[in-house]
Amino acid sequence: MLLNRSEMVTALEAVKGAVAQKSFVPILTHVLVQPTSVLAYNSEIGIRANLATPLDATFNVRMDRFLGLLKALREDEVDITVTDDKVHIKAGQHRSSLAQIKDEFPKPVVKTTSGWVDTPHGFKEAIERCLMAVSSDESNAAMSSIFIIDDKIYGSDGRRVIRCTVDGMEAPAVLIP
Repeated sequence: MLLNRSEMVTALEAVKGAVAQKSFVPILTHVLVQPTSVLAYNSEIGIRANLATPLDATFNVRMDRFLGLLKALREDEVDITVTDDKVHIKAGQHRSSLAQIKDEFPKPVVKTTSGWVDTPHGFKEAIERCLMAVSSDESNAAMSSIFIIDDKIYGSDGRRVIRCTVDGMEAPAVLIP
């Protein structure tokens, strides 16, 4: 299977905030690469980035090693071969393998106790609308953040408030700067 290095690096950079730097549970340091997306999950939050170029396989590898390796490669076309326990990477003269973990990657679900992973339909648009009302003055965290609870997203700069509803979302209360 061929993957586009720069597209994969962009997707990995987008999801790396959900990966634990160190963990005794291996899955929390890994990224799941699927045919049309990349998913990272740290048991509390998950982030998915879509891929424009579909892949032919699914695999999970340690995020920091995979991202570091792809950033170091010069070639943009990378050949990936997936076996049960390894992901073999070829690009130009480069040859390497990364271990896959055998445990199944967790399937995060929407729960009010542990956050959400899959972005509900309309979430991005609701965030963008609410950001219009958020203050750019970072000295007041409550006014320079969005507040998400249940199926509502709020943004306010102290003078105006925007509230958006996202159908199907059940988020815990969270303030995001």
